[in-house]
Amino acid sequence: MANNHTSHTKLNLLAYLGKVYHYRKMVRTLVRRDLKKQYAQTFLGVLWSAIQPAIGLVVFTLFFVYIFKIDTNGIAYPLVALTGIVPWFYFLNVVSSAGNSLTDNQDLIKRLYFPRLIFPLAKSITAFVDLGIAFVLYTLLAVFYGQLPGKAILLLPVFLGMLVLLALTLGIWLAALTIRFRDLQNVVPYLLNLGIWVTPVFYPVSVVPQPIQPYLHWNPMAGIIEGFRYSLLGTGNWDMAYLYPWPFVLIAFVGGLLYFRRTETIVSDYL
Repeated sequence: MANNHTSHTKLNLLAYLGKVYHYRKMVRTLVRRDLKKQYAQTFLGVLWSAIQPAIGLVVFTLFFVYIFKIDTNGIAYPLVALTGIVPWFYFLNVVSSAGNSLTDNQDLIKRLYFPRLIFPLAKSITAFVDLGIAFVLYTLLAVFYGQLPGKAILLLPVFLGMLVLLALTLGIWLAALTIRFRDLQNVVPYLLNLGIWVTPVFYPVSVVPQPIQPYLHWNPMAGIIEGFRYSLLGTGNWDMAYLYPWPFVLIAFVGGLLYFRRTETIVSDYL
């Protein structure tokens, strides 16, 4: 009986994902709408996507280079910091926007039927534009400092995929939970602000006291950021121990899809 139930659940999930794929044109429509809303109605437009990481980079550089004089083993600190800022901003963007994607689109949800999963999915795609602009900023700095990536950059798509999976997993869970527990809209930004301090975003793992470093292996974002640094700078402390939490991330992703699918049938009751 248990095997039959598992097979039935798997088939239902695959059918649901097939339905999401069927509505892929609507995903593109939502992405275009979000991009137009994000850039067309602002004075700085696309430049704002470069200004945000640039401001963070300037602040961190002043603080850690000129005050704390952090050791980066010969690598220009702006590059070390930016390899953490780029993936962190994508993570922050997707988790925040995907988590609120159902409540932000309640009028559309009440009028039309379609798989609600397309909302957090569209947010994860939209955030790629900011990610790409931030990468352009990184490339310009890498050329300026003469520290271009080596062969390790071939691993970057792997870590990029891990980043998308982690951000989308949390975004799906938050989207499904937020419609019932609206307090999460206030709690999650606070937790994300705390998260940047326990994740090596603006500092290399090498400056973390040795007894504490093993605990970072259980922070999925720490492994992703170290992977970005290894791919782009050829340095970093990435090792296989950073894979420890990923079986749990994969379970959470599948569990999030199942919970989201079950919850979306009653979304209208809470909006």
